Amino acid sequence: MAKNLEKSSFRGTVKFILTVEEEIGLVGAQHVDEYFLWDVDAAIVLDCRGTGDIVVSYGGYIPFCDERYGQFFEAAAVKAGLKN
Repeated sequence: MAKNLEKSSFRGTVKFILTVEEEIGLVGAQHVDEYFLWDVDAAIVLDCRGTGDIVVSYGGYIPFCDERYGQFFEAAAVKAGLKN
């Protein structure tokens, strides 16, 4: 993704976070410095809750973007012929 972004015309700020052990209590996410997230308008999480849906919150209770982002990506996946 980062390599393709570099080749695109996008000129905004992109941040990447890689965390570990999320399946056993959000171990990695609990150590993300809140300051890192202050100017973030939206997030794309490469994960799911096991039901094929789009993740739009931290632990299911702290939203990091509007649910409409998830709905947008779900609609885009359906349009592209992708399955959950």
